[in-house]
Amino acid sequence: MEKIRLGVIGTGSVVREIYQHLYFGSDYSHLIDIEAICDVNEKGMNEFGDRYGIPRDRRFSDYGQMIEKVKLDAVAVNTPDSLHKAPVIRALDAGLDVLVPKPLADNVGDANCMIEKAKDRAGFLGVDFHKREDPRIKEAKTRFSNGDYGEFQSSVWYMLDKLLVADPNYVPRFFASENFASENTPVSFLTVHMAERISWDFTRRVR
Repeated sequence: MEKIRLGVIGTGSVVREIYQHLYFGSDYSHLIDIEAICDVNEKGMNEFGDRYGIPRDRRFSDYGQMIEKVKLDAVAVNTPDSLHKAPVIRALDAGLDVLVPKPLADNVGDANCMIEKAKDRAGFLGVDFHKREDPRIKEAKTRFSNGDYGEFQSSVWYMLDKLLVADPNYVPRFFASENFASENTPVSFLTVHMAERISWDFTRRVR
């Protein structure tokens, strides 16, 4: 099987804390090659590139140049939520598949724009709702579908995840920043998983 040639747009906190392990240390790493990376933070990008042996001529500060110059099958857009739209549109226009962390956007307009572009280009636009594969969520879905919980009336969810910081001294700080709890509450950071699970699994049975 040929590997997926992946370009990574954004090598900051979400990659440093989460996705680098998927790219280089998971059961799926043998399926992908990180062909190029892009970030406006040159220091952070070069640290990532040096660690994983990304050639200097495959490091870009402009994602348009990366898409134009490097042969890719897909891109992973790891920019902040409010900055997903432009690189996603550019990649879809270039005929590439796109993967974006949840949520797709920070507003409905941008989300609809990206969805319509994917439809227009007949491209793949995936959003990483990884809780879909959580064994606990899948078991709850199966039990509900089997009628084990009776008639659906309401639900109460508890998120037990822990936020573990890989390097609290890394600059710029993110998960270890002093205002993380006030600016990025579990409501915005984790509740999106619960809302997505309800809409994806349970509302279909109610309808």
